[in-house]
Amino acid sequence: AYAQWASRKATDTINSNYFAKRTAEQLGVRSFITPTIEAWASAGMGRLTTYGVNTPTANFTAYQVGSNYWLSKRTNLYAIYGRASGDLTATTNYSANQTAIGVRHTF
Repeated sequence: AYAQWASRKATDTINSNYFAKRTAEQLGVRSFITPTIEAWASAGMGRLTTYGVNTPTANFTAYQVGSNYWLSKRTNLYAIYGRASGDLTATTNYSANQTAIGVRHTF
């Protein structure tokens, strides 16, 4: 299991009243289910706050689930699904899904 928290604030060097601040939190788990099958899941949320012209703010939430099937020490099959959504303004929302399936071999 793991947890992550991040925060960053960037301020205008000429006028400190203009800034952008980002915060995010994430929780996740990763483990072997059998000696050859590994799985994970994570979820997170965050916020971008700015101060200046029109003071825009954006919020987001996201999650991901995935699995590896280890064929050998250096080769695996994988499948991953993720989704992110949020609001950019009071009237604009977004959402995105992504899926990945493949074979990976390391040298």
